[in-house]
Amino acid sequence: MAEEKTKKSEKITSNSENSNETIEKPFDYKKVNYQVIWVIVVLVAVLISFFATMWILSEANKYDYIGLTFKKEMFGNIPLHTTQYTGYGANGWPTSFKLALRNDPRELSVPIEGKLKFITSNLTYVSIDRESGILGCSDSTIALSSLGIFMNNMKIIIKSAVTSQNASVELNKTIVTCNNSLDNTVLIITAGNESKIFQDKNNSNCYTLSVNNCEIVPVIERFEVATIAEVNDEDIDGYDG
Repeated sequence: MAEEKTKKSEKITSNSENSNETIEKPFDYKKVNYQVIWVIVVLVAVLISFFATMWILSEANKYDYIGLTFKKEMFGNIPLHTTQYTGYGANGWPTSFKLALRNDPRELSVPIEGKLKFITSNLTYVSIDRESGILGCSDSTIALSSLGIFMNNMKIIIKSAVTSQNASVELNKTIVTCNNSLDNTVLIITAGNESKIFQDKNNSNCYTLSVNNCEIVPVIERFEVATIAEVNDEDIDGYDG
């Protein structure tokens, strides 16, 4: 019996020693550090992947045209092509503004006949041919407002006018045509059988922006892009100015 008690005591002591060994086992800092490093590496990889994807998507929406970098972006539900123009206006004064177009400028195929230039020492007249029905186009207000903002940004002082006696009396505006304003740059906005921009044969300072099928926004935007191209001496298809 004494021997059995001794053996049991030895087992208990042994078990107690084993238990103490388990409790007092050194903390494995290397293993923990490895796990922490692994988590950090994974998080960094995820962040890099996220920002790389965002950068790729952002760059995919950019393109260069007429010396400017355009970006495709949304304004609410309206897709726009925007660029920050920093350079000189038509009169040579420095200017900087954001140009926003509804159409891809590379795809604007409105032909331009003649060379765009401005008499910056005098007013530029924007004369509306109301009798042509141009103001009946749903986008006419948007397009003409865009033109006004653009001309202001390009440091060109403009004044609105009309082409007919009836409209002049009704709206109390000046009658301006290619024939009666030789000392000013004149833009005639009218509806026509073809969308195009052309210089008057008898008055090189007068340009007609002809709009077919209410394509007034593409015509105005084509004029804006061509004006910047002319100022910056950049080439665009369909314009030999």
